[in-house]
Amino acid sequence: MATDGDDFDDLLSTIGYGRWQVPGVVVTLLVASQIPAHLVGSPLLSGPMSFRCSQENAEILLQINSTLYFNNECLSPANIVSDSTMQLPNSSNVFPSNGTNSQLTGMGSCPVIEYDTSIFTSSVISQFHLVCEREDLQPLFQMMYTVGIIFGSLIGGYVGDKLGRRRAVQVGVAVYIAVVVAMAFVPSFVFVLVMRVVVGVTHQCMVIPVWSLALESTPTRYRSLVGMLLGLPYSLFVMVMAGVGYFIRSWNYLLLVCCAPGLALMPLSFMMDESARWLIQQGRREEALKVLTKAVRQNKARLSLPLETIVGNFEQVNPRLVAEAG
Repeated sequence: MATDGDDFDDLLSTIGYGRWQVPGVVVTLLVASQIPAHLVGSPLLSGPMSFRCSQENAEILLQINSTLYFNNECLSPANIVSDSTMQLPNSSNVFPSNGTNSQLTGMGSCPVIEYDTSIFTSSVISQFHLVCEREDLQPLFQMMYTVGIIFGSLIGGYVGDKLGRRRAVQVGVAVYIAVVVAMAFVPSFVFVLVMRVVVGVTHQCMVIPVWSLALESTPTRYRSLVGMLLGLPYSLFVMVMAGVGYFIRSWNYLLLVCCAPGLALMPLSFMMDESARWLIQQGRREEALKVLTKAVRQNKARLSLPLETIVGNFEQVNPRLVAEAG
């Protein structure tokens, strides 16, 4: 049977699981919900779009039964000839055209390009013309986010320990919102790639601290169950994104809509309390007492000893905390 002695987990067991933990859990769920749009969203955000290349002052069109077709072929030097001797490209693997507008690309193998917008209105590939000699740049969109995740995993724990779980989330949310909005509207692929790295780092600097906060506020007997259930939003929002992607076919607007729930993170982060365990470890006794008093009140718990005495027992067990608190 748990006691109100010198073990923090015993105190959490007495406080129980209830209203006090709700804001932290909600924030954790929302943070997790932001990951699918970036981690598995590439098929929708940077989906391939059929295209047709032509010269700057003329169109290379393949006409079959009065229907225009895209052929996904880039021009070779032999194709770039005068209008009177223009050669038609190979007709294999062609797709129907919807009469899209021509765009200048600056590429020698595809000076003017037209995209088939029957599936996607726009994607990262069409906006930055990642075809022909730029085709090798396509994987960078997804890869840069993964690079950010790697770096974020290395520093996310340190940020949470240094700033505190709550403050790390608040700083991360502010950076995340600004970066997503900028990424959706700035017309520079290099900038988008840099922002993808920043998003990956920011995600880890939010996920690790907030996950720690949620579990550090959970009694031992519920901790495994809560830890597993906190992963559900990821799977749920993968399905939600697929549904939203059916209705929104422009990559930047799809990105903004899928990341919109992140706007609720800032006000909610002020509603959740800092991890009392972390505060005690940092020697911030008064702040920990304030948080724990709120926890006892909101969860309607009954303690056999005053909180001041219980926290004092924690400090006696660890002399370092006494020195830091003193």
